[in-house]
Amino acid sequence: MKRKSGVLVAVGLREKDAEAKETSLYHASRLFFWFILYSFLGWAWETVYCYLTEGVLQDRGILNGPICPIYGFGALIVLFLLDDVFNPIALFLSAGVLTCTLEYLTSYALEALFHVKLWDYSDQPFNIDGRISLLGFLAFGGAATFFKFVFQPAVERWTNRFPAKFLEIVTIIFFVMFIVDIAVTLLGLLGVNPALAHFDEAVGK
Repeated sequence: MKRKSGVLVAVGLREKDAEAKETSLYHASRLFFWFILYSFLGWAWETVYCYLTEGVLQDRGILNGPICPIYGFGALIVLFLLDDVFNPIALFLSAGVLTCTLEYLTSYALEALFHVKLWDYSDQPFNIDGRISLLGFLAFGGAATFFKFVFQPAVERWTNRFPAKFLEIVTIIFFVMFIVDIAVTLLGLLGVNPALAHFDEAVGK
């Protein structure tokens, strides 16, 4: 009898979790979780690449936390705008154009608003204002193709294993930390916080 009762409880919990995964809150939580995940992976890639090429271990992100939001936004752009593109060549070219556009606009905005220049491709062939380059186009297009066909499906299967409430709570924590990080970084860039007032000068060197 106890075993039967336990089975019924387990079935009830699974049904409740399945219903929770149909809500807008769950879908929004899942998207933001992916945004944070890819922002972190982008930060890790940038940090490792910088160490391997320059021999210096430094934080490549503009925020204080270990994330590069441009990678998270790039991943979401590919997910939403190229959701129905399955031709590998079309995906490669479209993703290259979209991500390079994002990179150019981000670079321009950071420099115009905060006088911060986090990357400069002026020494690379076929660059535009040092903000984007042909090499970046090829790298982002290839990465986006691998991302959509191989990596993201695995991430979705992994994410779907989490109970809805667990994912929502974790995402809320990440969201609060993200907003606080943005606020602290903006205060530093605007010179409000003396401890962070010279951040733009440091990253610009």
